[in-house]
Amino acid sequence: TSAGSSKCHLCDGGYIPDPDADWSSCVACPAGSFSMSGSPNCTSCSAGRYAGDGSSECHLCDGGYIPDTAQTSCVACPAGRFAVPESPTCTSCPAGLFTSAGSSKCHLCDGGYIPDPDADWSSCVACPAGSFSMSGSPNCTSCSAGRYAGDGSSECHLCDGGYIPDTAQTSCVACPAGRFAVPESPTCTSCPAGLFTSAGSSK
Repeated sequence: TSAGSSKCHLCDGGYIPDPDADWSSCVACPAGSFSMSGSPNCTSCSAGRYAGDGSSECHLCDGGYIPDTAQTSCVACPAGRFAVPESPTCTSCPAGLFTSAGSSKCHLCDGGYIPDPDADWSSCVACPAGSFSMSGSPNCTSCSAGRYAGDGSSECHLCDGGYIPDTAQTSCVACPAGRFAVPESPTCTSCPAGLFTSAGSSK
């Protein structure tokens, strides 16, 4: 209250009596804290909440955001990390998942794609030819012998009879004349003595 007053007054929420003014006026609670009407002190926001100057309550950050160190505002989680509402920290996506900055959850890459470490796990990158991945896989897997795959494949394929995967297992190449291959064979086999075959034959 001011000098010569007959009664005392409550400060509004977000303000407390100012000791530097001999309690003759109210002063705003600093950012990162709050007060209810009539409170003698400002109270720091709890973990996961923030407040600006003169606040009567602390607020939750939206999903994908957390309070800054001083709990005065919200900052976005970086790519590859997420936060649910009221979380005080950002959490890394589990292996095989990705997310962009400011996200509240992580996502699966489609089959044939994996989270891209060169993009801080903010997007997906295609598996190179000769390998594959299923949806949600953190890594690409090389095709087994006798199979091949192009870029961004969710599975490896068999070559038709008379063909085998090339050295990199990215496509099929024909067996030369005099050699043959059954499906799924990783190599061409020479015809037995007395037999012949043309290029690209399975027998």
